[in-house]
Amino acid sequence: MSEEIIVGIDLGTTFSAIAYVNQHGKPEIIPNREGDRTTPSVIFFEEGGNPIVGKEARNQALIEPRRTVRFVKREMGNPSFRFNVDGEDYFPEDLSAMILKKLTMNLSETQMRYLTTLRAGEGIAYTEGMQKPVLLTVPLSPTKSNYQEVSTQEVREAMGSFWISNPDLIMPFPGCAKCPTADGNGNCGVREGSRMDAILLESLRRLFNTLRLNKPLVLDAYSDFNLLCQRNPLPGKRTTSTYCLFIELVDSEVERRGEFSGWSYEYVERAVDLACSVMSSITRNFGQAERKTLEKEFSKDLTTLSNLFKRLHKIDVLSYAGCRFCTEPCHYRFDMNRLSDDFNVNDFRSAFLEPDVEMDEVARICWNVSTHAFLSQDIRARRGAALCFAVQQFSELGLSTFNQEEMTRHTADALSHLE
Repeated sequence: MSEEIIVGIDLGTTFSAIAYVNQHGKPEIIPNREGDRTTPSVIFFEEGGNPIVGKEARNQALIEPRRTVRFVKREMGNPSFRFNVDGEDYFPEDLSAMILKKLTMNLSETQMRYLTTLRAGEGIAYTEGMQKPVLLTVPLSPTKSNYQEVSTQEVREAMGSFWISNPDLIMPFPGCAKCPTADGNGNCGVREGSRMDAILLESLRRLFNTLRLNKPLVLDAYSDFNLLCQRNPLPGKRTTSTYCLFIELVDSEVERRGEFSGWSYEYVERAVDLACSVMSSITRNFGQAERKTLEKEFSKDLTTLSNLFKRLHKIDVLSYAGCRFCTEPCHYRFDMNRLSDDFNVNDFRSAFLEPDVEMDEVARICWNVSTHAFLSQDIRARRGAALCFAVQQFSELGLSTFNQEEMTRHTADALSHLE
């Protein structure tokens, strides 16, 4: 080759990415066709069998779950797994190939040529921002010059033996090492398949946010989440389902926060490890030890985790004009970031743009939005999150700096009366 190209693919459980080392020796992510740095590892099959990969597929997951498949990576090397839609079976390798094709759509000819000369495990790069190691876990045929010429059967054959001989790339999640009842035989509640519905996901997020923001309420949040898990446990894994679902969330949740805020991967790993340590202690002893005894056991790790997040969320420049009214800038921005077509955003704008707008009504909408990610008893966090939502919406509406500050001040005053 006339130029040296280093490209790596991270085919992740929840998100996937592709990166290369540019001519200046700097790692750089190659965005997908939508311009996003990461691609959700989700596939939705339209009527007729056409696969849609990425963000649009993820949006369909709750609407049409039977036509949507996620967490494909967990099933790599599992010969019994099939995803059936419209009477057709898809193997894990078939599904991974679809995600791979999405990732490689924006590659240059030289980058593609480099990838097709590699065998599994040979390509290393680092993603921009978090500096996360990216291993080429998806082998492409070394005899082809263009991915589009590689058949699904060839990809399946190439990948099968690799995944079987490298199970550490599939499982466990980082938190699996701290599993309270791990048996070392690969019998993992996560891999057995979870049923991640919207109610569980919201409960998981409330638990995670309590871990980072309100130590006294951690056991209350865990109790709520554990109750949901026990009502519908993973097959044969009643004792580990709560922990398994948590580590599934925390791995992807912290990574997405890291990408959003530009944290180094060292801090992402540290946060995941600490959160799993706390949860492992709680899962082992919940209902068996007195509350004070249990809180004392995980207190040190929880304090370290809380301090880490405070440090990571600290910013030098406020993001919006109304941020000066926030007591904890950027602790809530990730959770309250909403798409323009979100129904909460539409409700907010409809209420705010009324000729005789009542700020109490606007504040109530913001308050209700906060319940999706924060425990109902966590009044301080809910007020902070509600105000953050309002601040972002005032900015999106294009208000002047003065009006953004005035509206935020009125909203903060209205929120102070809500409980």
